[in-house]
Amino acid sequence: MRQQRLRFVALVPFVILLASCGGGGGPAAPTAPSPGLTGTWSGTLALRGGLDAGQPVALELLEREGRVSGVMTDWESMTWSVDGDERLLSAVRMPATSTCSAIELSIEEIKERSDRPVEFSGSLTGRCYGTAAGTFRLTRN
Repeated sequence: MRQQRLRFVALVPFVILLASCGGGGGPAAPTAPSPGLTGTWSGTLALRGGLDAGQPVALELLEREGRVSGVMTDWESMTWSVDGDERLLSAVRMPATSTCSAIELSIEEIKERSDRPVEFSGSLTGRCYGTAAGTFRLTRN
């Protein structure tokens, strides 16, 4: 009787461990990119509001689980790292310079066609050739 009790007590931790490991069925499936802002965009950044016509830029964005990341290429062919969400994108120039280092794009309007964003625009702030306080407009390519 004592031996049976010892075997039972020895098996309890093993059964608990086994039960806690099951149920998941393996690793979580990767999530597909959202169709939101994923894609190639081009447009202009007006760094001084109405004081300039806007500088041309191109963005390659990937949206996954509400986060947006990617790369922006500016009018001087410089690369910017982009990170944010569907409301605020932060762009950091790589490498940053004393004259132009970072801007934030606050998305205020998204135009859609067939439930797919085709244009987004808003205001921008940051440091690029002085204090940047202007607007932007980007269109899906």
